[in-house]
Amino acid sequence: MKRSFFYSILIALTLMSGCTGQTSVATSSEKTYEMIMTSEVPESHFKSQLMMEFAEEIERRTDGGIQVEFFAAGQLYKDISAVRSLGTGAVHSVWPISSQLESIDNGFGILALPFAITDDNMLKTGYRLELVDILSELLTDQDISIQGLIRSSDLMYISEREELTSMEDLKGKKVRLTGSVFLLNLAETLGYSAVAISASEMSTSLSQGVIDAVFTSADGWLTVLGTSVEYGYHAPGKNVQTYSILFDQRWLDDLPEDYRYEVESLAQEIAARQWAEAMQKEEEIIEVLLEEGVTIHTETEENIEKMKEDMQPAVEKFGEENQQLYDRFLQLERTVEEESE
Repeated sequence: MKRSFFYSILIALTLMSGCTGQTSVATSSEKTYEMIMTSEVPESHFKSQLMMEFAEEIERRTDGGIQVEFFAAGQLYKDISAVRSLGTGAVHSVWPISSQLESIDNGFGILALPFAITDDNMLKTGYRLELVDILSELLTDQDISIQGLIRSSDLMYISEREELTSMEDLKGKKVRLTGSVFLLNLAETLGYSAVAISASEMSTSLSQGVIDAVFTSADGWLTVLGTSVEYGYHAPGKNVQTYSILFDQRWLDDLPEDYRYEVESLAQEIAARQWAEAMQKEEEIIEVLLEEGVTIHTETEENIEKMKEDMQPAVEKFGEENQQLYDRFLQLERTVEEESE
């Protein structure tokens, strides 16, 4: 649901003034509000760590007025089940991989459009808040509030047997993809077959030849596949994967105004700070991979422009199917370009 003008102004001023961590404690309500947060990944995963940080800080900012129970590692729900439970009172916040929201509205596929979500734009407060407002329109009738996007990774293709130097090398191959319906459909356009395999099965499937390549993160390469899988192909910015910070809209509406402000502003502060941190962490992981002897072919800017042209028909098809959403997104892109001139 689109946030009110009052909240947008207050939150934007907080973010732009660099006041993260400086918010005063809210004390207007004597009632205690329960908050249930759930994550399907373990506490060691960066997303769960951010959610635990949120839980601790929101209790501090509300002087215990909001009491959080956090369930990690799928103890309570898998993320997609938690999303479907928002609005029932069973869970109040979940931060799923954004592609899972395509099951609610295929308009969320806009986050998977090639080269659509860029690091440069997402580091800009105005762009980031407006993009979230655009996405919030897709959830108006769902009792779900989206308050931010956090960065997962800039995905890359990884192969065990064959060095990858361009998208042409993937033609005719079987590539492990997960999540976005748009990405699955794009695979056919690009000439390779999409195969759905869990992360835990990636390494075995590669070694046994069940799949030829994996589309995943640098962290997934290092921690799941290992550096014995030595070939990577990266077109920077092609698909920057995100998680969505979601709340139960009814729960938010029932909060006192100052508590609600603290919840929304804290979520957006974390999103603003985390994006740059994730970029830096990814660079460090890539450095480790290279030191371990892997080969990563990084696509040239010239060839990336050609890739954009080749993928444009699929992007335009998405735009035709989601005209109003796509038009707003393009207008946001134009506004950013004009402000940068």
